[in-house]
Amino acid sequence: MENYCCGCITLSVISIRIDEEVIKELNNLRKLKGYKSLNEIIKEAIREYILKNKSLWSSREEVFNYFKKKNKKVRGLEDIHKEEEL
Repeated sequence: MENYCCGCITLSVISIRIDEEVIKELNNLRKLKGYKSLNEIIKEAIREYILKNKSLWSSREEVFNYFKKKNKKVRGLEDIHKEEEL
């Protein structure tokens, strides 16, 4: 992995292997949505994935406090995500 500095932002360069069929689909999406490059659409997909899967809590204590505040029995994160529509 290489790092580049653009002002105050450090950018990392990574390499990945993607199946040819996926590349075709990405190119179709790029044309359909008007992206300038595959790089642009892949970066957006990664950002969306991270936001979708980001947890509300950074520790077990925060999970317990969530349930305590709601006066509920501690359950799995899947149930919480459904309840909170995450």
